[in-house]
Amino acid sequence: MSRLARALVLLVSFSSVAAAAGFAQPPPAAAVATVSSQFPVEPTLERRIEMPSRAEVRKALAEARAKNLASFHTYMRLGVFPNNTHKGGFANVWRDDSGHFCAAATIMRMSGNDVLATKVADENNGLRLADVTQGEVMSWILTSGFTQEELALIQRPFRPVVDKPAPAPVLVEVDPDMRRAETARLAKLYKSIDKQLVAKQKQSLDLAVDRLMENPTLAWQLVRG
Repeated sequence: MSRLARALVLLVSFSSVAAAAGFAQPPPAAAVATVSSQFPVEPTLERRIEMPSRAEVRKALAEARAKNLASFHTYMRLGVFPNNTHKGGFANVWRDDSGHFCAAATIMRMSGNDVLATKVADENNGLRLADVTQGEVMSWILTSGFTQEELALIQRPFRPVVDKPAPAPVLVEVDPDMRRAETARLAKLYKSIDKQLVAKQKQSLDLAVDRLMENPTLAWQLVRG
């Protein structure tokens, strides 16, 4: 082989090695960054739900509280309270046999949640709001403008108004004297509760805001009406 031919063979060999080495190299860092920026990671749904401002939430809760407090005042003024005819001691009665609702249930109904109030009566007439931890009733509590503790205070249990209570669904005739005494007791008690609600309004609203802001979706529902 001539010297020229050997030189050409060596040149071709070096070119092949160089090309292979070039293909084996990773792409420049700039190229990787460009691709990543073109296809950013989609944020999750939770990240896209922004919390309304504290001022917005407080304003909405204050308005709800004012309306619900007015409903409580109406309930007190009318003075028609449920009859406990089925328990021998103090008992929570969401709705009695005559269709009279307790204070908390009445507030719920007057806030536009009559269907929910009726559902509670049908499914768990002895419900204690202090024991609620989730579900539709909990959502209502969080958006009522009251704290759960305040609603539990409003939802006072009732004394029996019959000599011999009988298990539901047995109907028992109410004793008029016992009914008058119980009405007088409740009227006095509700006035005391009302004073507490007014006196502690600022602190209670602060706590209600804290709790509602833990649920962005529910907070937005209240703020947007």
